[in-house]
Amino acid sequence: MNERNIVGVIAISVLLLVKVFVLPWLADVELQKQQIEQNLFMVEKLSNLEDRELDIKQSFDLLSENRKTLLSRSFQGSNPSLISSDILSLIKKLANDADVKLLNQRLGEFQSGTINILPLKIYIEGDVEGISTFFNSIENHKKKFFVEDTVLAKPNRAGSKLKANMQLLVMVVKNDK
Repeated sequence: MNERNIVGVIAISVLLLVKVFVLPWLADVELQKQQIEQNLFMVEKLSNLEDRELDIKQSFDLLSENRKTLLSRSFQGSNPSLISSDILSLIKKLANDADVKLLNQRLGEFQSGTINILPLKIYIEGDVEGISTFFNSIENHKKKFFVEDTVLAKPNRAGSKLKANMQLLVMVVKNDK
């Protein structure tokens, strides 16, 4: 064998050794590198859990506080008829206390669901002081009533009373007890 053949055989042997030993080893190194990257990603995600837990707790506390506020600003109960009766009774009481005549009142319909915002239309009649007192009473109950619209009608003749048409919104929370 000549020198050229020996170099060729050695080159082929080296190539075979690279193919048999080195290439599988490199593939294994690449696989391990991917696994390390995945593990580092998971460690980073897990290290943020404490921060996320704190954020979630703060969000939960805020939601609980908002829920308490909403409940304090709403009429509550399990029976829509009783809730309607409570709302209309309060309006009648406020009208009587203000010495105005409640000519008409109409509460909107309950929809399915736990929270309803119902329109309440009322039509009252009284003197300026009485209507002003009634408006003030509604304003003092602004946690329960939101005044959406008010229209005052001036008396059409001397000595007649002032009339007011109001559209209120009332929040109702229906409990399923």
